[in-house]
Amino acid sequence: MHNAAAPEPLHDSCLLRKGNKFLYKVLIQQLRELERDGLVTRHVYQQMPPKVEYGLTEYGVTANTIVDVMCAWGRDNIALRQQRGEDIVLLENNDSES
Repeated sequence: MHNAAAPEPLHDSCLLRKGNKFLYKVLIQQLRELERDGLVTRHVYQQMPPKVEYGLTEYGVTANTIVDVMCAWGRDNIALRQQRGEDIVLLENNDSES
């Protein structure tokens, strides 16, 4: 959900396939908080099986600068730790399937 220049909705069933139910529950709680704070939108489709999409609001997109800085710090931190001999592999997530 981070790259929001042209945000695509995120389906919750896609999230469920990628993790366990506990993590899914925590993620949904966080998404609901972000929705209450006006950072994400939530659209529920009245269909079977149930379908829910989340997307960034214009206000949510404004947080991208902060997220970009945090990601850069994380990459720099991993590079530093690797230089010190720690065995860390940085996984790039280019997964856009839903």
